[in-house]
Amino acid sequence: MKVITIVLVVFLHSLVPFVTILDNTQFLETAYNNILYHFLCDGTVTVQTFFMISGCLTSYNLRVISEENTLWKKIPIFILLRWLRLTPIYAITLAITASWLRFAGSGPMWHKLIESEVKDCRRDSWQNMLYINNYFDNTRCMAHTWYVAADMQLFVLGIFTLVMTRSDQRRQVVLWIMFVLSLIIVPLHTYYQNLYAHVIVSPKFILEWFVTDPTFNNSYKRGHTNIPCYILGLILGLIVYKLQQEQIHIKKYKIYKYMFWALCPMMFILIVCRGILYMDGVTPNLAVRAVFSGIYRPLFGLLMFLFIIGMVIKVENVYRTILEWRFWTSIVRLSYAVYIIHAILIQISVYSRTTLNHLTIHEAIITSYGTIALCFLCAVPLWLLVESPISQIIRHLTSTSIKNKKPGQDRILISAVTSIKAFAVTTNEKQTFEVRRA
Repeated sequence: MKVITIVLVVFLHSLVPFVTILDNTQFLETAYNNILYHFLCDGTVTVQTFFMISGCLTSYNLRVISEENTLWKKIPIFILLRWLRLTPIYAITLAITASWLRFAGSGPMWHKLIESEVKDCRRDSWQNMLYINNYFDNTRCMAHTWYVAADMQLFVLGIFTLVMTRSDQRRQVVLWIMFVLSLIIVPLHTYYQNLYAHVIVSPKFILEWFVTDPTFNNSYKRGHTNIPCYILGLILGLIVYKLQQEQIHIKKYKIYKYMFWALCPMMFILIVCRGILYMDGVTPNLAVRAVFSGIYRPLFGLLMFLFIIGMVIKVENVYRTILEWRFWTSIVRLSYAVYIIHAILIQISVYSRTTLNHLTIHEAIITSYGTIALCFLCAVPLWLLVESPISQIIRHLTSTSIKNKKPGQDRILISAVTSIKAFAVTTNEKQTFEVRRA
Protein backbone atom coordinates (compact mmCIF):
# COMPACT_ATOMS: atom_id res chain seq x y z
CA MET A 1 0.00 0.00 0.00
CA LYS A 2 2.83 2.37 0.84
CA VAL A 3 4.60 1.63 -2.44
CA ILE A 4 1.41 2.26 -4.40
CA THR A 5 0.99 5.59 -2.60
CA ILE A 6 4.56 6.74 -3.26
CA VAL A 7 4.14 5.82 -6.94
CA LEU A 8 1.00 7.98 -7.08
CA VAL A 9 2.87 10.86 -5.42
CA VAL A 10 5.75 10.70 -7.92
CA PHE A 11 3.28 10.31 -10.78
CA LEU A 12 1.46 13.48 -9.73
CA HIS A 13 4.65 15.49 -9.23
CA SER A 14 6.07 14.34 -12.55
CA LEU A 15 3.19 16.06 -14.35
CA VAL A 16 4.79 19.42 -13.53
CA PRO A 17 6.35 19.82 -17.02
CA PHE A 18 2.95 19.56 -18.66
CA VAL A 19 1.23 22.33 -16.69
CA THR A 20 3.97 24.95 -16.62
CA ILE A 21 5.35 25.48 -20.13
CA LEU A 22 2.70 24.49 -22.68
CA ASP A 23 2.02 25.33 -26.28
CA ASN A 24 -1.57 24.00 -26.06
CA THR A 25 -2.94 25.60 -22.91
CA GLN A 26 -6.53 25.03 -24.01
CA PHE A 27 -6.06 21.28 -23.54
CA LEU A 28 -5.17 21.89 -19.89
CA GLU A 29 -8.14 24.20 -19.39
CA THR A 30 -10.56 21.60 -20.72
CA ALA A 31 -8.87 18.86 -18.66
CA TYR A 32 -10.40 20.35 -15.51
CA ASN A 33 -13.71 18.90 -16.72
CA ASN A 34 -12.21 15.40 -17.03
CA ILE A 35 -12.82 12.92 -14.20
CA LEU A 36 -9.47 11.21 -14.81
CA TYR A 37 -7.68 14.53 -14.34
CA HIS A 38 -9.28 15.03 -10.92
CA PHE A 39 -8.43 11.48 -9.87
CA LEU A 40 -4.76 12.00 -10.75
CA CYS A 41 -4.20 15.65 -9.85
CA ASP A 42 -6.58 15.87 -6.89
CA GLY A 43 -5.08 12.75 -5.36
CA THR A 44 -2.99 14.86 -2.98
CA VAL A 45 -5.18 13.51 -0.19
CA THR A 46 -3.54 10.09 -0.63
CA VAL A 47 -0.54 11.36 1.35
CA GLN A 48 -2.78 10.84 4.40
CA THR A 49 -2.08 7.13 3.89
CA PHE A 50 1.50 7.80 5.00
CA PHE A 51 0.31 9.49 8.19
CA MET A 52 -2.04 6.59 8.85
CA ILE A 53 0.66 3.94 8.43
CA SER A 54 3.20 5.91 10.46
CA GLY A 55 0.78 6.38 13.35
CA CYS A 56 -0.27 2.73 13.23
CA LEU A 57 3.31 1.46 13.44
CA THR A 58 4.17 3.91 16.20
CA SER A 59 1.35 2.82 18.51
CA TYR A 60 1.70 -0.87 17.67
CA ASN A 61 5.44 -0.97 18.28
CA LEU A 62 5.20 1.06 21.47
CA ARG A 63 2.54 -1.33 22.71
CA VAL A 64 4.90 -4.25 22.05
CA ILE A 65 7.78 -2.50 23.82
CA SER A 66 5.62 -1.54 26.81
CA GLU A 67 5.18 -5.21 27.70
CA GLU A 68 8.72 -5.30 29.11
CA ASN A 69 9.78 -1.64 29.50
CA THR A 70 9.03 1.61 31.28
CA LEU A 71 8.38 3.84 28.31
CA TRP A 72 8.58 7.37 29.69
CA LYS A 73 12.32 6.99 30.33
CA LYS A 74 12.86 6.04 26.70
CA ILE A 75 11.06 8.97 25.02
CA PRO A 76 14.33 10.83 24.20
CA ILE A 77 15.79 7.59 22.79
CA PHE A 78 12.78 7.03 20.54
CA ILE A 79 13.00 10.58 19.18
CA LEU A 80 16.77 10.32 18.67
CA LEU A 81 16.44 7.00 16.84
CA ARG A 82 13.79 8.51 14.62
CA TRP A 83 16.00 11.51 13.82
CA LEU A 84 18.99 9.27 13.07
CA ARG A 85 16.86 7.08 10.83
CA LEU A 86 15.49 9.95 8.74
CA THR A 87 18.39 12.38 8.54
CA PRO A 88 21.29 10.75 6.57
CA ILE A 89 19.59 10.55 3.14
CA TYR A 90 17.79 13.81 3.82
CA ALA A 91 21.05 15.61 4.73
CA ILE A 92 22.91 14.27 1.68
CA THR A 93 20.12 15.35 -0.68
CA LEU A 94 19.92 18.74 1.02
CA ALA A 95 23.69 19.22 0.66
CA ILE A 96 23.54 18.35 -3.04
CA THR A 97 20.64 20.75 -3.53
CA ALA A 98 22.52 23.59 -1.82
CA SER A 99 25.74 23.03 -3.77
CA TRP A 100 25.97 20.88 -6.91
CA LEU A 101 22.39 21.13 -8.17
CA ARG A 102 22.99 24.49 -9.85
CA PHE A 103 25.55 22.81 -12.17
CA ALA A 104 23.17 20.02 -13.23
CA GLY A 105 21.57 21.89 -16.11
CA SER A 106 20.80 25.15 -17.85
CA GLY A 107 17.96 26.84 -19.65
CA PRO A 108 15.66 29.86 -19.61
CA MET A 109 13.95 28.73 -16.39
CA TRP A 110 17.03 27.33 -14.69
CA HIS A 111 18.46 30.52 -13.22
CA LYS A 112 15.19 31.80 -11.82
CA LEU A 113 13.90 28.59 -10.24
CA ILE A 114 16.84 26.31 -9.50
CA GLU A 115 19.25 28.96 -8.28
CA SER A 116 16.55 30.45 -6.07
CA GLU A 117 16.11 27.02 -4.46
CA VAL A 118 19.88 26.71 -3.98
CA LYS A 119 19.90 30.10 -2.29
CA ASP A 120 16.97 29.17 -0.05
CA CYS A 121 18.59 25.87 0.95
CA ARG A 122 21.81 27.61 1.93
CA ARG A 123 19.82 29.99 4.10
CA ASP A 124 17.15 27.65 5.51
CA SER A 125 18.77 24.21 5.71
CA TRP A 126 18.78 24.35 9.53
CA GLN A 127 14.98 24.34 9.43
CA ASN A 128 15.00 21.09 7.48
CA MET A 129 17.47 19.40 9.80
CA LEU A 130 15.31 20.33 12.82
CA TYR A 131 12.19 19.16 10.95
CA ILE A 132 10.36 22.46 11.39
CA ASN A 133 10.52 23.65 7.77
CA ASN A 134 6.78 23.13 7.28
CA TYR A 135 6.16 26.10 9.60
CA PHE A 136 8.22 28.48 7.45
CA ASP A 137 6.66 29.86 4.28
CA ASN A 138 7.92 31.25 0.96
CA THR A 139 11.02 29.07 0.83
CA ARG A 140 11.63 26.74 -2.11
CA CYS A 141 14.20 24.59 -0.31
CA MET A 142 12.98 21.01 -0.86
CA ALA A 143 9.37 22.13 -0.45
CA HIS A 144 8.09 18.57 -0.89
CA THR A 145 9.71 17.51 2.41
CA TRP A 146 6.96 19.26 4.36
CA TYR A 147 5.58 15.75 4.92
CA VAL A 148 8.75 14.48 6.60
CA ALA A 149 8.70 17.44 9.01
CA ALA A 150 4.98 17.04 9.74
CA ASP A 151 5.37 13.32 10.35
CA MET A 152 8.28 13.90 12.73
CA GLN A 153 6.21 16.41 14.70
CA LEU A 154 3.23 14.06 14.84
CA PHE A 155 5.52 11.22 15.90
CA VAL A 156 6.63 13.25 18.92
CA LEU A 157 2.99 14.08 19.72
CA GLY A 158 2.01 10.43 19.40
CA ILE A 159 4.88 9.23 21.59
CA PHE A 160 4.00 11.60 24.42
CA THR A 161 0.27 10.87 24.16
CA LEU A 162 0.71 7.10 24.29
CA VAL A 163 3.32 7.14 27.04
CA MET A 164 1.37 9.49 29.31
CA THR A 165 -1.75 7.32 29.17
CA ARG A 166 -1.14 4.06 31.00
CA SER A 167 -3.92 1.71 29.88
CA ASP A 168 -5.26 0.81 26.43
CA GLN A 169 -8.76 1.88 27.43
CA ARG A 170 -7.56 5.34 28.48
CA ARG A 171 -5.48 5.62 25.33
CA GLN A 172 -8.49 4.86 23.16
CA VAL A 173 -10.61 7.48 24.96
CA VAL A 174 -7.90 10.15 24.84
CA LEU A 175 -7.12 9.49 21.18
CA TRP A 176 -10.77 9.62 20.09
CA ILE A 177 -11.22 12.89 21.99
CA MET A 178 -8.11 14.28 20.28
CA PHE A 179 -9.45 13.14 16.91
CA VAL A 180 -12.80 14.89 17.40
CA LEU A 181 -11.14 18.10 18.62
CA SER A 182 -8.66 18.06 15.73
CA LEU A 183 -11.52 18.15 13.22
CA ILE A 184 -12.08 21.86 13.89
CA ILE A 185 -8.47 22.94 13.25
CA VAL A 186 -8.53 23.03 9.44
CA PRO A 187 -12.02 24.63 9.20
CA LEU A 188 -10.83 27.43 11.49
CA HIS A 189 -7.82 28.07 9.25
CA THR A 190 -10.02 27.99 6.15
CA TYR A 191 -12.66 30.31 7.57
CA TYR A 192 -10.53 32.95 9.24
CA GLN A 193 -7.81 33.04 6.56
CA ASN A 194 -10.24 32.78 3.62
CA LEU A 195 -8.54 29.74 2.09
CA TYR A 196 -9.62 27.17 -0.45
CA ALA A 197 -11.12 23.97 0.91
CA HIS A 198 -8.04 22.06 -0.26
CA VAL A 199 -4.95 22.65 -2.39
CA ILE A 200 -5.95 23.62 -5.92
CA VAL A 201 -3.61 22.13 -8.53
CA SER A 202 -3.11 24.98 -11.00
CA PRO A 203 -0.20 26.26 -13.14
CA LYS A 204 -0.14 29.46 -11.09
CA PHE A 205 1.15 27.66 -8.00
CA ILE A 206 2.62 24.40 -9.24
CA LEU A 207 5.54 26.09 -11.02
CA GLU A 208 6.72 27.27 -7.58
CA TRP A 209 5.85 23.93 -5.92
CA PHE A 210 2.98 25.68 -4.10
CA VAL A 211 5.31 27.69 -1.84
CA THR A 212 3.31 30.85 -2.57
CA ASP A 213 -0.10 29.18 -2.17
CA PRO A 214 -1.82 30.38 1.07
CA THR A 215 -3.88 27.18 1.30
CA PHE A 216 -0.80 24.99 0.99
CA ASN A 217 1.12 27.05 3.54
CA ASN A 218 -1.57 27.47 6.19
CA SER A 219 -3.83 24.45 5.86
CA TYR A 220 -2.06 21.65 4.00
CA LYS A 221 1.54 21.33 5.17
CA ARG A 222 1.38 22.17 8.88
CA GLY A 223 1.81 19.39 11.38
CA HIS A 224 -1.27 20.31 13.43
CA THR A 225 -3.53 20.37 10.35
CA ASN A 226 -2.70 16.71 9.65
CA ILE A 227 -3.45 15.43 13.15
CA PRO A 228 -6.77 13.63 12.39
CA CYS A 229 -5.38 10.88 10.13
CA TYR A 230 -2.31 10.39 12.31
CA ILE A 231 -4.56 9.95 15.37
CA LEU A 232 -6.60 7.41 13.41
CA GLY A 233 -3.34 5.59 12.71
CA LEU A 234 -2.49 5.52 16.43
CA ILE A 235 -5.93 4.09 17.20
CA LEU A 236 -5.53 1.56 14.40
CA GLY A 237 -2.23 0.33 15.84
CA LEU A 238 -3.83 -0.30 19.23
CA ILE A 239 -6.72 -2.16 17.61
CA VAL A 240 -4.36 -4.31 15.54
CA TYR A 241 -2.37 -5.17 18.67
CA LYS A 242 -5.54 -6.12 20.53
CA LEU A 243 -6.76 -8.28 17.66
CA GLN A 244 -3.41 -10.03 17.60
CA GLN A 245 -3.73 -10.94 21.27
CA GLU A 246 -7.27 -12.26 21.01
CA GLN A 247 -8.66 -15.35 19.39
CA ILE A 248 -11.06 -14.20 16.70
CA HIS A 249 -13.11 -16.19 14.25
CA ILE A 250 -12.21 -14.95 10.79
CA LYS A 251 -15.19 -16.59 9.09
CA LYS A 252 -17.79 -14.45 10.86
CA TYR A 253 -16.32 -11.33 9.23
CA LYS A 254 -16.58 -12.75 5.71
CA ILE A 255 -20.14 -11.41 5.42
CA TYR A 256 -18.69 -7.89 5.25
CA LYS A 257 -16.58 -8.55 2.17
CA TYR A 258 -18.99 -6.76 -0.19
CA MET A 259 -18.89 -3.65 1.99
CA PHE A 260 -15.11 -3.98 2.08
CA TRP A 261 -14.92 -4.15 -1.72
CA ALA A 262 -16.84 -0.86 -1.85
CA LEU A 263 -14.17 1.04 0.13
CA CYS A 264 -11.79 1.61 -2.80
CA PRO A 265 -14.54 2.92 -5.12
CA MET A 266 -15.69 5.18 -2.28
CA MET A 267 -12.17 6.62 -1.98
CA PHE A 268 -12.15 7.21 -5.73
CA ILE A 269 -15.53 8.95 -5.60
CA LEU A 270 -14.39 11.11 -2.68
CA ILE A 271 -11.33 12.28 -4.62
CA VAL A 272 -13.35 12.99 -7.75
CA CYS A 273 -15.94 14.96 -5.74
CA ARG A 274 -13.28 17.58 -5.15
CA GLY A 275 -13.86 18.59 -8.73
CA ILE A 276 -16.72 20.83 -7.57
CA LEU A 277 -14.06 23.26 -6.34
CA TYR A 278 -12.95 23.76 -9.96
CA MET A 279 -16.34 24.86 -11.31
CA ASP A 280 -15.75 27.70 -13.76
CA GLY A 281 -16.98 31.05 -12.49
CA VAL A 282 -18.28 29.59 -9.21
CA THR A 283 -16.57 30.14 -5.87
CA PRO A 284 -18.09 28.09 -3.04
CA ASN A 285 -19.30 29.98 -0.01
CA LEU A 286 -16.68 30.41 2.72
CA ALA A 287 -18.73 28.36 5.19
CA VAL A 288 -19.04 25.55 2.65
CA ARG A 289 -15.30 25.60 2.04
CA ALA A 290 -14.64 25.47 5.78
CA VAL A 291 -16.90 22.45 6.28
CA PHE A 292 -15.46 20.64 3.25
CA SER A 293 -11.89 21.27 4.41
CA GLY A 294 -12.75 19.81 7.81
CA ILE A 295 -14.24 16.54 6.57
CA TYR A 296 -12.32 15.80 3.36
CA ARG A 297 -9.06 14.40 4.74
CA PRO A 298 -10.58 12.78 7.88
CA LEU A 299 -13.23 11.06 5.76
CA PHE A 300 -10.55 9.66 3.46
CA GLY A 301 -8.66 8.59 6.59
CA LEU A 302 -11.70 6.78 7.98
CA LEU A 303 -12.12 4.86 4.73
CA MET A 304 -8.45 3.90 4.81
CA PHE A 305 -8.84 2.97 8.50
CA LEU A 306 -11.63 0.52 7.65
CA PHE A 307 -9.67 -0.79 4.67
CA ILE A 308 -6.63 -1.66 6.78
CA ILE A 309 -8.80 -3.26 9.48
CA GLY A 310 -10.40 -5.41 6.79
CA MET A 311 -6.98 -6.47 5.56
CA VAL A 312 -5.89 -7.39 9.08
CA ILE A 313 -8.89 -9.60 9.82
CA LYS A 314 -8.74 -11.12 6.31
CA VAL A 315 -12.24 -10.17 5.20
CA GLU A 316 -11.58 -11.11 1.57
CA ASN A 317 -8.86 -12.36 -0.76
CA VAL A 318 -9.00 -10.00 -3.76
CA TYR A 319 -7.32 -6.87 -2.41
CA ARG A 320 -5.18 -9.01 -0.09
CA THR A 321 -3.75 -10.98 -3.00
CA ILE A 322 -2.52 -7.75 -4.57
CA LEU A 323 -1.30 -5.99 -1.43
CA GLU A 324 0.41 -9.05 0.07
CA TRP A 325 2.41 -9.71 -3.10
CA ARG A 326 5.98 -10.30 -1.96
CA PHE A 327 7.29 -7.95 -4.65
CA TRP A 328 6.16 -4.99 -2.52
CA THR A 329 8.34 -6.06 0.42
CA SER A 330 11.45 -5.63 -1.70
CA ILE A 331 10.86 -2.21 -3.24
CA VAL A 332 9.20 -0.74 -0.14
CA ARG A 333 12.71 -0.34 1.28
CA LEU A 334 13.35 2.30 -1.38
CA SER A 335 10.23 4.36 -0.72
CA TYR A 336 11.77 6.89 1.67
CA ALA A 337 14.75 7.54 -0.61
CA VAL A 338 12.40 7.87 -3.59
CA TYR A 339 10.31 10.45 -1.76
CA ILE A 340 13.35 12.52 -0.79
CA ILE A 341 15.07 12.59 -4.20
CA HIS A 342 12.20 12.54 -6.69
CA ALA A 343 11.64 16.32 -6.72
CA ILE A 344 15.26 17.01 -7.67
CA LEU A 345 15.11 14.61 -10.61
CA ILE A 346 11.84 16.12 -11.81
CA GLN A 347 13.13 19.68 -11.52
CA ILE A 348 16.28 18.88 -13.49
CA SER A 349 14.09 17.50 -16.27
CA VAL A 350 11.63 20.41 -16.21
CA TYR A 351 13.73 23.49 -15.72
CA SER A 352 16.45 22.55 -18.23
CA ARG A 353 13.98 22.43 -21.12
CA THR A 354 14.41 25.00 -23.87
CA THR A 355 11.16 24.33 -25.75
CA LEU A 356 7.46 24.33 -24.90
CA ASN A 357 5.68 21.07 -24.13
CA HIS A 358 2.75 19.77 -26.12
CA LEU A 359 0.39 18.21 -23.62
CA THR A 360 -1.28 14.90 -24.45
CA ILE A 361 -2.46 12.17 -22.12
CA HIS A 362 -0.16 9.63 -23.80
CA GLU A 363 2.90 11.86 -23.46
CA ALA A 364 2.12 12.65 -19.83
CA ILE A 365 1.73 8.97 -18.89
CA ILE A 366 4.93 7.90 -20.68
CA THR A 367 6.94 10.67 -19.03
CA SER A 368 5.47 9.93 -15.60
CA TYR A 369 6.29 6.23 -15.72
CA GLY A 370 9.79 7.03 -16.93
CA THR A 371 10.25 9.39 -13.98
CA ILE A 372 9.00 6.76 -11.54
CA ALA A 373 11.46 4.18 -12.89
CA LEU A 374 14.34 6.66 -12.74
CA CYS A 375 13.52 7.59 -9.13
CA PHE A 376 13.55 3.98 -7.97
CA LEU A 377 16.80 3.28 -9.83
CA CYS A 378 18.50 6.29 -8.23
CA ALA A 379 17.16 5.25 -4.82
CA VAL A 380 18.96 1.88 -4.97
CA PRO A 381 22.52 3.19 -4.34
CA LEU A 382 21.21 5.54 -1.65
CA TRP A 383 19.61 2.64 0.16
CA LEU A 384 22.64 0.36 -0.26
CA LEU A 385 25.29 2.93 0.70
CA VAL A 386 23.45 5.14 3.20
CA GLU A 387 20.08 4.01 4.51
CA SER A 388 20.78 0.31 5.00
CA PRO A 389 24.17 0.75 6.78
CA ILE A 390 22.71 3.41 9.09
CA SER A 391 19.77 1.13 9.89
CA GLN A 392 22.18 -1.69 10.73
CA ILE A 393 24.19 0.58 13.02
CA ILE A 394 21.03 1.68 14.82
CA ARG A 395 19.94 -1.94 15.09
CA HIS A 396 23.31 -2.86 16.60
CA LEU A 397 23.22 0.01 19.10
CA THR A 398 19.68 -0.87 20.07
CA SER A 399 20.47 -4.55 20.53
CA THR A 400 23.47 -3.65 22.69
CA SER A 401 21.25 -1.62 25.01
CA ILE A 402 18.86 -4.52 25.65
CA LYS A 403 21.25 -7.41 26.23
CA ASN A 404 19.65 -8.11 29.59
CA LYS A 405 16.38 -9.13 27.94
CA LYS A 406 15.41 -12.75 27.58
CA PRO A 407 16.71 -14.32 24.36
CA GLY A 408 13.23 -14.77 22.96
CA GLN A 409 12.40 -11.12 23.48
CA ASP A 410 15.45 -9.58 21.80
CA ARG A 411 14.27 -10.02 18.26
CA ILE A 412 10.83 -8.62 19.00
CA LEU A 413 12.13 -5.56 20.84
CA ILE A 414 14.86 -4.75 18.32
CA SER A 415 12.39 -5.03 15.46
CA ALA A 416 9.87 -2.86 17.26
CA VAL A 417 12.28 -0.03 18.12
CA THR A 418 14.02 0.18 14.77
CA SER A 419 10.81 0.01 12.75
CA ILE A 420 9.45 3.26 14.24
CA LYS A 421 10.33 5.45 11.31
CA ALA A 422 8.83 7.75 8.70
CA PHE A 423 8.09 5.21 6.02
CA ALA A 424 8.24 2.02 8.02
CA VAL A 425 7.03 -1.21 6.57
CA THR A 426 9.74 -3.85 6.62
CA THR A 427 9.81 -7.28 5.11
CA ASN A 428 8.29 -8.56 8.34
CA GLU A 429 5.15 -6.48 7.82
CA LYS A 430 2.96 -9.37 6.89
CA GLN A 431 3.99 -11.42 9.91
CA THR A 432 3.79 -8.42 12.25
CA PHE A 433 0.23 -7.50 11.36
CA GLU A 434 -1.12 -10.98 10.84
CA VAL A 435 -3.92 -11.87 13.23
CA ARG A 436 -3.57 -15.12 15.07
CA ARG A 437 -6.25 -17.55 14.06
CA ALA A 438 -8.47 -19.20 16.65
